Amino acid sequence: MSFIVTKRYMRALSLMALSFMVLLCNTQAQKKGNLQFKKVKIQSLSDTIVPYLVNKVETYNFMVDRSSFSMKMNYDLGPVQEQIPPIEEKLGAFKKKFEKTSKTLNLNSLNTMVILLGEVSGKLKTYQELMTEYGDRLTKSNKEIQKILNDPALTIKVPDSALNNQVNELLSEAKSLNNLQERTMATVNLWRSRISLCILQAKDLSSDMTFLAINKKVNIWTAEEKPLFKTSPDTFTKGYFEAVSSALSRTTLTLKIFFSSKVNMITLSFLILIILTSWALLNLRRIKKSPDKDRILNNAPYLKRSVIAANLLAYFVYAPLLFGDPTTQALHFFELLRLITLTYLIIPFITKKGKWLWAGFCLLWLFYALEDLLIDSTYAERWLLLAAGLFLVLICLLMLIRAQWLAGDLSNSGILKTLSIFSIALSILSLFFNLTGRVNITKIFGGAALESMYLGISLIILCSIFLQCIYLQSEAYHASRFSAFINFEKQHTRYKRNFLFVAILIWLVAISRNFMVNDLLFGGLGHFLNHPRVIGQYSFTLGSVIIFFFIIFISSIISRAIKFFFDSEKVLSSGERSSVNSMVLLFRLIIWVFGFLIAVAIAGIPLDKLSVMLGALGVGIGFGLQNIANNLVSGIILAFERPIQVGDQIEISGRSGTVKEIGVRSSKLSNSEGADIIIPNGNLLSEQLINWTLQDRRKRAEFTIGVAYAADLDEVFAIIENVLTANKNVQQQPKPSISIEQFGDYSVIIKIQFWIADLSQAGSVRSGVMADTKRSLAGAGIALQNRPLS
Repeated sequence: MSFIVTKRYMRALSLMALSFMVLLCNTQAQKKGNLQFKKVKIQSLSDTIVPYLVNKVETYNFMVDRSSFSMKMNYDLGPVQEQIPPIEEKLGAFKKKFEKTSKTLNLNSLNTMVILLGEVSGKLKTYQELMTEYGDRLTKSNKEIQKILNDPALTIKVPDSALNNQVNELLSEAKSLNNLQERTMATVNLWRSRISLCILQAKDLSSDMTFLAINKKVNIWTAEEKPLFKTSPDTFTKGYFEAVSSALSRTTLTLKIFFSSKVNMITLSFLILIILTSWALLNLRRIKKSPDKDRILNNAPYLKRSVIAANLLAYFVYAPLLFGDPTTQALHFFELLRLITLTYLIIPFITKKGKWLWAGFCLLWLFYALEDLLIDSTYAERWLLLAAGLFLVLICLLMLIRAQWLAGDLSNSGILKTLSIFSIALSILSLFFNLTGRVNITKIFGGAALESMYLGISLIILCSIFLQCIYLQSEAYHASRFSAFINFEKQHTRYKRNFLFVAILIWLVAISRNFMVNDLLFGGLGHFLNHPRVIGQYSFTLGSVIIFFFIIFISSIISRAIKFFFDSEKVLSSGERSSVNSMVLLFRLIIWVFGFLIAVAIAGIPLDKLSVMLGALGVGIGFGLQNIANNLVSGIILAFERPIQVGDQIEISGRSGTVKEIGVRSSKLSNSEGADIIIPNGNLLSEQLINWTLQDRRKRAEFTIGVAYAADLDEVFAIIENVLTANKNVQQQPKPSISIEQFGDYSVIIKIQFWIADLSQAGSVRSGVMADTKRSLAGAGIALQNRPLS
């Protein structure tokens, strides 16, 4: 880069020198006058061409330098040249394998191949887009170089040799760069053609395999082999261990291909794992410093056992969901790691007999997982499937009638009993299909029976782990607003119900995949949600409606959370007015508005239909919703003008109290009796409102006393003044007022008025002043009198 810049500066200096020489020649020609008239004319032509040519050479040099730099830095074909040949070999191997073993491939194998071909096609499309981008950039750059080479101005010869050398050097560089661009373009086009050929080959293979899979699904109820008791070893070409060895080698290769294309998703899933684990470890560390740690940890046995293992179990459950449609090998890989983690977590809580039961369950899972990977059927496999089916029925029966062997969350779970009955039914059907020679559906039903039980147990334990994580959070920060928001003690059942609902959805998705109906199920669901429906002149889809209300629901949750975290309880307890609630109200309104706009945009509701909706809303407001609209608009006005704020002491419509909350539609007052008064926001603006604390919290207090006509009024005034001065809660500015209000029938009525700094103390201060006044007057021998003494 530094060389290019230096070279450009040298060219600029040369052109400046050339311009100076041309100017010098022109000056000398002018001195010679009319004697050399023809030379002056020629020199005048040079004066016109040279500056024009100098500018062109400088511009073209910049274009050549830029294109040269781009050729060196922006066209890296190394990754494509390294990746495409192996992909071509893999596609060739796929094709040969499919042509050779298409009749013996089972549904899982076909599904795995289709998924892998999809991954390969995705990578090829990325390379194709890269080559297309390279081609477009090269074409654009080459057009600039061709423009330089075909510019007739560069063929003009000028008297100055330096400028001619500059032009020749420019043309030489442009020709070299043009040759390099053409060679690069040819290479890019070659690789683009090879990539396109690979994409076509992958699509053809995927289509053939998809068609074969559909054909096998249609004929799945047809017997592929003889009934079990009529089979003989001579009808099978491979032994069981040979088939297993071949399956394991294919599994290793498949996992390598699959995970190499999912680096970003693996990184994301591990990031989620690290965040969840760090959160749980921080809570556990805080709990261990608590004096009540033993009681708390006994209520979270799985986290007490191992926080890392508990989070790994969660990871091995949710990670396959992030990969969309993983291969059978990848699923079994995650399931194997999940089985190890689950065994480590629950083994201390299982009885001795339960451990034997669990060991048998684990062996069954290993067998069925291996069966899923086999392509070639063997004689030993048929009998092993029969034995495994009988053993699975026995295991499920024991889990049904001896659930107490599995201590902890599994022993009292009604879900486990339901899963046991479901698995027993599937296992019996699997045995029947095996006996009648339907091997593919035998594996499907047997694997589904075991998977339903295994995944169900994992999800039961996982729901318990999530509840324990929330419990630790609430206990670790029990005094925080977040723990109060979680409210685990009161919301425990609700959290459990929500977790179970999500777990059931995950279980249904997994079982649908085991039965090979997930594509049909999700395709039908997608058609149901995205199918246009028409009401009058307007069309919509159920999916857009669900998205719209879901986003509105999320907005309401965020709004409620903000309202909770900025609640006004602290303001009320401190007795101070605060503008935080008004700002929170504005923020909540903004969230609602943005939530509505985002929901409209994502749901795909056109603006013309939105205007119709708003027009219908306006009609509704005009007929029956005017009060609600009035209150909503009044809430916005209250948020902006702030005539009242949380903590204010107000009176309205004969009711008084402290402002506890200013909501979107209504506001809440808390009176002295502990009751909450709900007042619509429209009333706060339309009715007369007294705000005692709009400017400050001062309040004037007063009371009257009666003294006998015989009493010395000057002495009475002095005593009362001393009482008011001595009381620190009585403000001296404005000065307290003591005056004769009237002459009563039996006494002189004296009125005392004074100011108190905080109106929340007005009652107690007034009572104290009255008591001190009575004591002081009694000490001076002056009695209070309202009626004649008897």
